[in-house]
Amino acid sequence: MPQEQLNQQKLNQNRAQTSQEPDEESTQTKQPSSSKKITGVEFALVGMLCVVKDSLDVVCTLSVFLAVLVTIINLPITAILWFWCFWKLHKFPSKRFIGASLVEFVPVLGALPTWTFFIITLYLEEGGYLPGFLKRKIKPVSVKA
Repeated sequence: MPQEQLNQQKLNQNRAQTSQEPDEESTQTKQPSSSKKITGVEFALVGMLCVVKDSLDVVCTLSVFLAVLVTIINLPITAILWFWCFWKLHKFPSKRFIGASLVEFVPVLGALPTWTFFIITLYLEEGGYLPGFLKRKIKPVSVKA
């Protein structure tokens, strides 16, 4: 009898130890990834917003009244892009963002597609498609989870 009780205690101890040790598979699946990719759908949506905004800039620059309207419309677009960049990149947007927003607020220069260029360069940088001469000019953006 005492031998059976000892065996039972050892078996229970082994069971308790193995249930407390986490599986390698469960710890690998529960760990958050170190970087979160910006998906192609997100780039497409933000890119369409920028293309529409820049197209309106070109058309509306022909009229003085509409040029003022475009400058007013630029405020929420800048806010949307700022929050999107901050949410995905987890830091204040880069010098490129600040430069693009300043160019958009200048009435005649606002007709240039600066937001579209900003999003395209961000997409190319994220995907690793940026040409060598631009990699030296553009500071890399790190995307964190």
